[in-house]
Amino acid sequence: KIIIFFLRFLMPHKVLGKEHLQGLEEGTVILVCNHGEVYGPVAATLHVPIPFRPWGISEMMDKDVIVDYLYRNTSVRQDWCPDFLKMPLTKMFAPFFLWAFKSLDAIPVYRNSPHALIKTFRMTVDAMQAGDNLLIFPERGDRDEPGERGYADEGIGDLYTGFAMLAPAVYKRTGKAVVFVPTYASKKQKTLSFGEGIRYDPAAPVNEEKLRIVNALQTSIEAMVRDEQEALFKAAGEVPERDKR
Repeated sequence: KIIIFFLRFLMPHKVLGKEHLQGLEEGTVILVCNHGEVYGPVAATLHVPIPFRPWGISEMMDKDVIVDYLYRNTSVRQDWCPDFLKMPLTKMFAPFFLWAFKSLDAIPVYRNSPHALIKTFRMTVDAMQAGDNLLIFPERGDRDEPGERGYADEGIGDLYTGFAMLAPAVYKRTGKAVVFVPTYASKKQKTLSFGEGIRYDPAAPVNEEKLRIVNALQTSIEAMVRDEQEALFKAAGEVPERDKR
């Protein structure tokens, strides 16, 4: 908490839409944020104004594989850093990330193991039953080749859909309806924005409800991105392309 307090001064953001978090019961909120490589997780961790536990890729919490994972998925794509420094810097920062995930009480996500992913869901439901909110980053970051940029640098890519199945699992255990809150961290505007929450409907068919939730989140975050772009155009005295037609 002390480190986060000081880092906020180094990475200041304006927090927008806090009213969408008001009145929500603790342990029912799942904040769904864009990834943007490491930018989204860092900005959200520093500036989300409610208590939460984050999801984190399991490799980032495993001391035996974190260096290789960080190097392949982040370090090799940093054009500002000379190649000969990428591995040494990765080894230097890996212990900090291990410590940070442990300090944040992050829940490991075993993305490449369907069997182990059940453990992620079980831990998450236990946490939410205990009153913890959740912060997740389900944006797809698929790449064809090592070194290719995965997550959208600005805006948001397509979302995975499986995370929405947390809602029926939590409802079955607690009887409470999860509220998924669309969240957008903007590197250009230095803002962290929250949209109106999407509440799980336990009366709806499970698969239909899963897709409704994911599509609503995607649409809401994309609308935040468009609003940001329009604000940037107006500040520059330009007209967005879609308004020229």
